[in-house]
Amino acid sequence: MSKNDRAQSQDGGGESDWILLQEEDPMKGVSILVDAQTGNVIEMSTRRCEDRYRWRTMPCLVPKYSKVQRLNLENSRYITDLDVSVTELMDLKRLKLTRCSALQRLPAFIGNLKNLQELDFTDSMSIEGLPESIGGLKSLRRLVFNGTSGHANKVLKVLPESLGELKNLQELVLDKCKALEELPSSIGYLTRLVKLSMKECKKVQQLPDSIGSCRALVELDLSKCIELKSLPSSIGDLTNLEDLVMMKCLEIQVLPESIGRCGKLAKLDMTKCIKLTSLPYSVERLVSSSLNELTCEGCQLLTSAPSPLLSSEHQDVCNFSKCPSLQQAKSKSGA
Repeated sequence: MSKNDRAQSQDGGGESDWILLQEEDPMKGVSILVDAQTGNVIEMSTRRCEDRYRWRTMPCLVPKYSKVQRLNLENSRYITDLDVSVTELMDLKRLKLTRCSALQRLPAFIGNLKNLQELDFTDSMSIEGLPESIGGLKSLRRLVFNGTSGHANKVLKVLPESLGELKNLQELVLDKCKALEELPSSIGYLTRLVKLSMKECKKVQQLPDSIGSCRALVELDLSKCIELKSLPSSIGDLTNLEDLVMMKCLEIQVLPESIGRCGKLAKLDMTKCIKLTSLPYSVERLVSSSLNELTCEGCQLLTSAPSPLLSSEHQDVCNFSKCPSLQQAKSKSGA
């Protein structure tokens, strides 16, 4: 690589500035970051690579780039597989596979990456599954499947049971995995999980009972899980849960009484749960303690809720607008 390839000179710190490779086919167009002291390439990115240089087949990264810690393959839209050499990057901490629209699978031995902390598949719509070895990612803290506007994964149907071996996982995002049918029962072993987001997982009908073992869970988003029929009673074991969002869960009719045991619940959003007929009496206890936002707007079949929640005293917390059946029941009872 020539001196002209450097956008800027090294600053004397631990890392140099970005270098755009110009002469190293097939790496032409790839940006790298070099450690100024060791000379090792510690970060690679295809984010700004010109389309004419984008890989059709991913090249081998070892031994030359074996010290890479962050690998960003954003917009690598033509590759269907990662080169197996990725599984030899033992220092890798972050693997970003966003907008890899043709990528179908990970290498079978991806679990070799013991130091990997983040794995991101945002807008990579063709991922068909995760290998069983995924459980070997003992340092993984963040696993993201997400689709921005106009993007969704419609082929991922199941997750491996080995997912439960990710003991350090704190954030699991499965948004817009529209073919996903269920969570593995092993999810209960994710005792450090803080955030679980499943927006628009439209085939999921129920959560496993083991979800109650995720005692560190703070955020649970089930928005637009349109076939979700119920929550398990074990939901009450989530004593650190603060946000429960179930907007447009069209099949939900009732919530379990055990939800009243979620003593830190601050937000419960049931907007447009059009089949919801009642709220459990235990919700009243939450409003009196932790709950500061209860939204049931547009729950057209809602006829029963703890009467104190309908009083003016709680109108700043409870939103029952556009709930005609509830208003009729309230009028008849004289409440």
